[in-house]
Amino acid sequence: MARALKTLSQQMSDNEMRCIVSSLALQVEQGEPLSSAMENFPKVFPYYFTNMVKAAELGGALEEIFHRLSIFLEKQQRTKRKVISAFVYPAFILTVAVLILLVIMTFVVPSFMKMFAEYGEALPAPTRFLLWFSNFIRNQWYIGIIGGIILAVGARVILKRPALRYKFDMFLLKIPIVGELLKKFYLSIFAHMLGTLLASGVPILSALSVVKETINNQVFKSLIGQLTFLVEEGEDMAPFLRSHPKVFVPLFVEMVSVGEETGNLPSMLLEIADTFDEEIDVIVGSLTSVLEPFLIVFMGLIVGFIVIAMFLPLFTLTQVMSQ
Repeated sequence: MARALKTLSQQMSDNEMRCIVSSLALQVEQGEPLSSAMENFPKVFPYYFTNMVKAAELGGALEEIFHRLSIFLEKQQRTKRKVISAFVYPAFILTVAVLILLVIMTFVVPSFMKMFAEYGEALPAPTRFLLWFSNFIRNQWYIGIIGGIILAVGARVILKRPALRYKFDMFLLKIPIVGELLKKFYLSIFAHMLGTLLASGVPILSALSVVKETINNQVFKSLIGQLTFLVEEGEDMAPFLRSHPKVFVPLFVEMVSVGEETGNLPSMLLEIADTFDEEIDVIVGSLTSVLEPFLIVFMGLIVGFIVIAMFLPLFTLTQVMSQ
């Protein structure tokens, strides 16, 4: 083991990881279990990772566990990339829209200001708002930045409160399409991790505790905590999951139920996790197709408002001159 870790460290290009793996090799060489050595680096080796290695050391199946971990981590990263990619395109479009708006407000609208200043009649309300907004961006931009920072810090502080974070996470799960995507994402992590841990010989109570600490959603954390208590009391998981249909979809519940009845829960969980990964692909595609026309219409409305606000006084002036 120590020799394998030394060889692995020599192949690594990242200096920090090379030092960590070299430290693992040294501790293993001194007779310390690999899982205990990994616990010294919790930011690199998560709790579930060290737990699985510890179970493998007791059962003498390190090679199999590392194979399972590599599959699990690969699938988890792939799923995360899919979810993130669903929001990259909308974020890019919104960024471009904001930049275009800033350019128009900073350079285009001011060129109309002199002409509007010589305009004797009272300006229409849309034009007055456009001029005020342009002046605000050019001369008081720092207020917007300070306000944004205060808002971001305030949101971060508020979301650290468990009750408010729970409500926020529940709100995210209720958003059409986006909520369905996040729900399938968390269920995929739940199924992948619990199935891998159980297949690796980790007791179900320890496995549920690890899953609870890993999932970054307060709604799922709360439900998994309640589920752990019921399992500890000797209850099956399926009835509890079935009582929360807004979070645990019927397919997930039925697969768990079949797994518990047949004693084949780990493989059932891994199978449903793969199914959710495929469904995430479909949701990502539908989300992009739905958001694209919405964003185009949104940008069109903004540009249309700016054009109308700038040219409305000219139309009025033309009517006055024709009279």
